[in-house]
Amino acid sequence: MDARETPLYLAVLVAALLVLILVISFACLCIWFQRRTIRSYRKRVWGEMNLLLQERQRISADLHDELGALTAGIRMSLHSIEPASDRDAQTLDRVQVHLHTLLQRMTEIAGDLLPGLLQAKGLSAALQAAIDTYNNQGILRVQLETGPLPGLPEGTSLHIYRITHEIISNTIRHAQAQQLTICLQCTGSQLLLQTSDDGQGFDTEKAFCKKTGRGLGNLINRAALLGGRLILDTAPGRGTRYQLIIPL
Repeated sequence: MDARETPLYLAVLVAALLVLILVISFACLCIWFQRRTIRSYRKRVWGEMNLLLQERQRISADLHDELGALTAGIRMSLHSIEPASDRDAQTLDRVQVHLHTLLQRMTEIAGDLLPGLLQAKGLSAALQAAIDTYNNQGILRVQLETGPLPGLPEGTSLHIYRITHEIISNTIRHAQAQQLTICLQCTGSQLLLQTSDDGQGFDTEKAFCKKTGRGLGNLINRAALLGGRLILDTAPGRGTRYQLIIPL
């Protein structure tokens, strides 16, 4: 290389290195800013989730304690009434049946808002109780396998509980399956929920274009709120497998 060209070559090389450093610095800054935005978003979402959880607890307690006690008092008052005629007796019986149905629905709604067993016994026990209910209905055989789980925040446990319910519900409504296996375990720094059914499977692209896609969208959104990801493996004729991975 000519001696006169050396300074120009070095200048070009230095300029190229500076440009490269600037590009890398800008890329790192963009990544850092994006991660900070995501952390801020998750922090805000978790704050809203905690507020929602507290509101669920309050409404569930109000339904169970105040309205439940009031309805029970009405039932006792009805039992003390002496009907004047057979027609009055029939009317009174119908009112008592309706009131009993109302009590049952209030209990179910309170449980749906915040399952008491989830708070008292934890996620595994609450899932097993819900699965026992499905198995007793005889529509679908559901098997739950769980390993030792760490203590989880109530918001996380509730979301996993809802996700599992949504998967079971989707399987019953759409899969035409006979067996659903659910595995929940902790692997290192991750919580892993895996499900597999022997149903008919489906085309994911078509599903997202239909109303059934709402259920899938709910699952994906719940997974994102937990900072995790949902992997769906299915195709027509070969069942459906979900894998939910949540960082701890």
